Amino acid sequence: MEFLAAILFLILYFVRPQDWVPGLEGLNVIKPIIAMGFLGLFNRERRVPRWGWMTTPHEWVMLAYLLHGIYVDPVWDEAFSTVLPVASFFFLTSQALSSEQRVDKYFAWWAGCVTLMCF
Repeated sequence: MEFLAAILFLILYFVRPQDWVPGLEGLNVIKPIIAMGFLGLFNRERRVPRWGWMTTPHEWVMLAYLLHGIYVDPVWDEAFSTVLPVASFFFLTSQALSSEQRVDKYFAWWAGCVTLMCF
């Protein structure tokens, strides 16, 4: 489920149907997808290490960078709300791409989204 959420997040980020489809205008479609992705991360069976999060140095460096950016901003709550969707995208995607097959499928979807936007 977390991989599906990462793909949906990617499609909504690049194609942005909520901007050009009148029925989706004004809807916040990203938050339910992020919630679905993190729910999938909590419910997955295979976790290494046991907690299943923050398993690579890249994730720790990114977390430190994001926290530092929020800390040094004078209006920290506004900075947090600005950074939260992008940080969620990073952590959800880094956890969802757990195999080489998933990475290949993700890049294929990414290339498809970029190609669609080029047309």
